[in-house]
Amino acid sequence: MTFPKLRLAASLLPLALISASGARAADLPVKAPPPASDAPFFFVNDNRLTYAYAFTGSYPGLANQTASQVAAFTHFDAWT
Repeated sequence: MTFPKLRLAASLLPLALISASGARAADLPVKAPPPASDAPFFFVNDNRLTYAYAFTGSYPGLANQTASQVAAFTHFDAWT
């Protein structure tokens, strides 16, 4: 074998080894995607409990003013 043929054979040897190997992209193991997490039924849930003390509050229908305690509960939610 002459020197140019030997150099050509030596340069083609790595290419032949790479293409002869069985590992290709389609053969590589693939990780399974993680399972989808369950989305909550309510994606917005807002509960508020408030309290106020009105020093000069009045009741409807009464002329006098008296102190009153005011409590309120509000609830809001939205779902998919």
